Amino acid sequence: MTIEALNFNLDYMYSNQSRSFTAVSPETATLPQGRLMMRAKNLNVFFGSGEFNLIQTEKAKFYISPGVGVARNGSRDLTLVTPLGAAVVPLVGGRAVTFNLGAGVKVYPHKRLGLRFDVRDHISQGGTGSLNPDLDLNISGNSLPNPAQYFGRIPVQNNLVFTVGLIFRLL
Repeated sequence: MTIEALNFNLDYMYSNQSRSFTAVSPETATLPQGRLMMRAKNLNVFFGSGEFNLIQTEKAKFYISPGVGVARNGSRDLTLVTPLGAAVVPLVGGRAVTFNLGAGVKVYPHKRLGLRFDVRDHISQGGTGSLNPDLDLNISGNSLPNPAQYFGRIPVQNNLVFTVGLIFRLL
């Protein structure tokens, strides 16, 4: 068993997951109390990570892998629902810096061919772009200005990912 130097990886992850945040909009002079919901319909993560091989045997390498990247929420919309009706407007996709920590094993049943088993947690800050739409949220001619103020601070998000990969070694 030996401890090896650092390897570096660049990765991309697409997830067709839906995530949402909900807030209460207070009663205004023109609108009754309602519910605001921001929905993002997919997630794209670009990240780089270092890979520290901890234990190496003839057929396997066990590693830990910290990294940093950028997450982008795409296809977002903001919905306002009140007793008077509902309104939906699109939002610009948001971005956030992510940090990740992974661990796994690479198994080499053949000299140039292997399998990779990895578990990784992507942690992104709450800042995912502006939650104020370019268009007004209008219900029956009444609008709600600056809806982002009702969400408060968007919480830190975790994305736990399990991957299995095929490895081709050139050297």
